[in-house]
Amino acid sequence: GQEIYGPVLYDPWIGKVTNQPPVLSWLGVGGYQSDGVDPSVSFTGSAPAFKVVYTDPDNDAPALLKVFIDAASYDMVADSGQDGDFKNGEVYYFTPPLDALIKGLRQYHFETSDGTVSTRLPAQGELVFEVRNIPVILIPGILGTEMKRGDELLWMDLSQMLFSTNDDFLDPLQMNSDGLPSDSLVSASDVVRFKDIPGPFNYDYFDGLVKEFISKGYIEDDDIFVFPYDWRLDIRVIAQSLNNKIIQVLSQSGSLKVDLVAHSMGGLVAKQYIIDNPESKIDKLIFIGTPHLGAPKALKALLFGDTFGVPLILNQLEMKKLAQNMLSVYQLLPSKEYFNRIGSYYYDLSSTNQNEHKVLTFLETKALLVNRDYNILGIESADSLHTEAYDNLNLSTYGVDSYNISGCKSPTITGIVQLNKPNFVGSLLGETEYMLYMGAGDETVPLGSSTGVNVSYANSYYYKSAEHSKMPSQESIRNLVTQIVTGKINNSDLPTDVIQDSTQCKLKGKLVSVHSPVELHVYDAQGNHVGPAENNSIEEGIGGVTYEEVDGNKFVFLSGDTSQSYTVKLQATGNGSFNMRVKDIVDDAVGNTIYYNQVPITSSSKAELAINSVVTGDLLLDSAGNGNLEVIQPSAILDATQSQDLVKPTTTISLSGTSGTNGWFKSQVAISLTAIDDNAGVLRTEYSLDSGQTWVTYNDPFNVTSEGKITILYRSIDRAGNIEEFKSQEVKIDAIPPEANIVFDQQIKDIVITGIDALSSVSVTEVDNITTLVDEAGNTTELRFSEKNRRRSLSASLLSIKYNGVELSTAKRNKFNYVWVYNKQGVLRELIQSITFNNDFVISAVYNSKRNVTMIMGKDVEKKKTREIYKGLKLINIVTDKGKISYNIN
Repeated sequence: GQEIYGPVLYDPWIGKVTNQPPVLSWLGVGGYQSDGVDPSVSFTGSAPAFKVVYTDPDNDAPALLKVFIDAASYDMVADSGQDGDFKNGEVYYFTPPLDALIKGLRQYHFETSDGTVSTRLPAQGELVFEVRNIPVILIPGILGTEMKRGDELLWMDLSQMLFSTNDDFLDPLQMNSDGLPSDSLVSASDVVRFKDIPGPFNYDYFDGLVKEFISKGYIEDDDIFVFPYDWRLDIRVIAQSLNNKIIQVLSQSGSLKVDLVAHSMGGLVAKQYIIDNPESKIDKLIFIGTPHLGAPKALKALLFGDTFGVPLILNQLEMKKLAQNMLSVYQLLPSKEYFNRIGSYYYDLSSTNQNEHKVLTFLETKALLVNRDYNILGIESADSLHTEAYDNLNLSTYGVDSYNISGCKSPTITGIVQLNKPNFVGSLLGETEYMLYMGAGDETVPLGSSTGVNVSYANSYYYKSAEHSKMPSQESIRNLVTQIVTGKINNSDLPTDVIQDSTQCKLKGKLVSVHSPVELHVYDAQGNHVGPAENNSIEEGIGGVTYEEVDGNKFVFLSGDTSQSYTVKLQATGNGSFNMRVKDIVDDAVGNTIYYNQVPITSSSKAELAINSVVTGDLLLDSAGNGNLEVIQPSAILDATQSQDLVKPTTTISLSGTSGTNGWFKSQVAISLTAIDDNAGVLRTEYSLDSGQTWVTYNDPFNVTSEGKITILYRSIDRAGNIEEFKSQEVKIDAIPPEANIVFDQQIKDIVITGIDALSSVSVTEVDNITTLVDEAGNTTELRFSEKNRRRSLSASLLSIKYNGVELSTAKRNKFNYVWVYNKQGVLRELIQSITFNNDFVISAVYNSKRNVTMIMGKDVEKKKTREIYKGLKLINIVTDKGKISYNIN
């Protein structure tokens, strides 16, 4: 981390004494041998090497060979492989300790003795070299630079963030679909340094790291620099700005190289700079929490929004809006190499087709964004950045001494699971249900991505307590960074919680999740809080507790062995029900799970659950919000294998009854439901008879008795919370035969019989005075007539009526008489209709075309007489009804 500048003495100084003195030849600094003309030499490296050639004309063994730096004496050591013939010139070297290379001017000289005569080089005075720090440039990550519109601070203006209801004052930061700023007045300012946020935790981004360098003798804008940039742009564009910054720093400092310390996305910028500038001017490059292969959280930011680790004050929906056209966010998505090394990270289990439940491939994940109308240019820019050469960049081939610092044991999103989609009326939960996978990382970048760079084991470090958005200034990391830069790193004595054994990077804790409609809050024993706060923001006031929200689903991770006691509190936001899971995470894997399914609540409900090293499972519910608590037992307690269940159960239905035709039943129908599950087991099977408005838990077979068509919706839920997409079964019941409508047809001069059925159409056939009516279910009605048909009249009698082969009534005393008169032109002049049925009624209708009236006369079963006159032709319709007949005038 230093450069040495100074004079070089080559010509030997030989003293004239009785015994010939030894001779010292100064070979220079770092092995550079002067030609005696060049007045100075400089080189870069972790430390200079002072070399001299020792020659003794008497060939006496040297008793003393030392170098004095600022009056401090240090022994020099002979190079290995020397033959001991000192008159031939033995080379001695010395690499001074770092204490001797403090920034500034240093004085030095050499002394030796063959035991008799001593020699000093130079004979009088001191040589001088200057120690300068190699300039360091700090590169922030996304959101790590303040953004202004003119003189107005947009990012991060805490006063507006605290009091804005939706953070829409940030709208000028939006980008156009071409990835360029929508507001030309917005520009980058300084890097984010320190923000005083109300509460127990302040936001120190780069302030602590800058001050750490200053404490080591660095001076800002002299040998420690920051690189603010517009983090909304394409990373390749930002890399061009970094090149300009490096040129400016080299010119200002007179240095030959720079050191880069890059946080998060800044590391991707640095890699692009190196690819663009193969003859780069980088000595050391230190990555801190860099998503070398991308991070699933970038997809979360695009689909649902994210707070990006900024505590308390950031509205994640505003960030979702801003992210839509930010090319940099797309370039943070997991790359193809991420899939090759780590695997998939988005699980779509919501399809109505069980065979389409899948873990999305790289191309399918891209298609997910394309199908949802996300920025095509952004999607393509991610591909063009993360080439195979970029994601497999070997920095050593560029002469770069690289180091990598990864977050180790902080909960980090490694997978997003879309479990159950509300694609039907009466959805169980009313909206999409999601689940998160958590693994080791730094709360943003998974460990597998942050280690996805070619850095040697000796230069790879892991920090157990990483908070991604604060990593540059976390005490142990800033100590580690300055030790690396200044060459004082000791891998056997690393800062607190910094390790080099990645096998110790295993996540442990409890993941609590709830699905609408409730808020999720966590309190520790001291009353500190994590969860929703005012202005739609999230407060994160407990160390080791992380909050995430995905489309109405809330997640809190409690790190460690939870020996500390926590209280999880739920506050209802509406009427309905909620699901809740408490998962043990051990060594990055899910252990036991406590699952609560469909806990009913009102808008006043509250609930709480105590969590420490042991979760009792007793959820205390205050349903009415009046202080009266009831204990809600878990719906299921799953072991590690059952907790991995992502396969939905399968339900089959069977119907039994008297079958008719065309899928109809001619009796009530018994419904049986059978469900199976491949892992966790079936929790509940349910059905709905009202299009999903209400669901009934299935216990035993039930009967459907109502005539007509009814659709039964049915599904099952397994003990892991996987909800089967509903299936439907139409049940058609028609046990009632059709009735007949009998009326005289003046055109064909005969009676016509049609069927009447409330549920289906009716076919009519007539053979030998027997008319048969058949509905779709196969129910039959048979009418048998006797008939006399003359040229001007028709006389008929209904002899019997049979329903489904059973004669319900025999009509012995009925007559249907019709008499008609037509003129020569075929126009009806007169029609007489007369129907008598048993003793029930007698009805007659006389039509006179000349007067164009029809006179109705009759007598019903109670002998009441009727006499009415209607204009025009009226016909008497005879209608059967369960073996009897009635009439109406039409």
